[in-house]
Amino acid sequence: MAVKPELLAPAGDWECARAAAANGADAIYFGLSKFNARLRATNFTEEDLPRLMDYLHARGMRGYVTFNTLIFTDELAAAEAQLRLLQESRVDAAIVQDLGLARLAHVVAPDVEVHASTQMTLTSPEGLRFAKRLGVERAVLARALATEAAHLLLDEPTANLDLAHQAAILALVRSRCDRRGASAAVVTHDINLAAEFSDFVLLMKQGRSIAFGRPAEVLTPECLGEVFGVRVLVDAHPLTGVPRITPVHEARR
Repeated sequence: MAVKPELLAPAGDWECARAAAANGADAIYFGLSKFNARLRATNFTEEDLPRLMDYLHARGMRGYVTFNTLIFTDELAAAEAQLRLLQESRVDAAIVQDLGLARLAHVVAPDVEVHASTQMTLTSPEGLRFAKRLGVERAVLARALATEAAHLLLDEPTANLDLAHQAAILALVRSRCDRRGASAAVVTHDINLAAEFSDFVLLMKQGRSIAFGRPAEVLTPECLGEVFGVRVLVDAHPLTGVPRITPVHEARR
């Protein structure tokens, strides 16, 4: 079943939360005073949390807490206490970096979804499958993957994916997802990976859409040549039959 992409907004204070609600956000993410990679920014307090979640849920919105630092042994007791607070306050999800924290959350706060932070640096289907075994329900991919060529993994079986990328490209990808009934998006520079795992591919260059469609329609010498600025060869891998894309200058080596 297709899932509508979620409009998720950052919010560091009440003014931001109210603005997100007023402008149609489906959810917000925010940090607290501990275990937050942006402690120097404006953040909500633990005392704010129950009232904030009541405010969001009354408007049909969800709230995600960034719990995205590594947890050291002497911090485990405090981390457990904060997880219990998230459970009691009916927080919808914790965005985590620490693998141990992901497992602890399922024991201490079973009603709180676990989302993988971009700091977890997930860059491959194998990484996503590992995260799923830890109980991760959604992953924010590593920012290093946000390069010129983007592809959509619409039926990725391992996780729901968030797109960590520039606002303009996110808006474009969301519009494509809405039209195609997409439930997930991934950004990658690996065109061969796109050919093997994608149902639909969005090719981009410098923020401009080049082509969108099924891999056989989009991953053509003409479209790829426009993206990379060189002629390419498109053939099938001799063992797997998966489409294989090779720039001409590499093929001659």
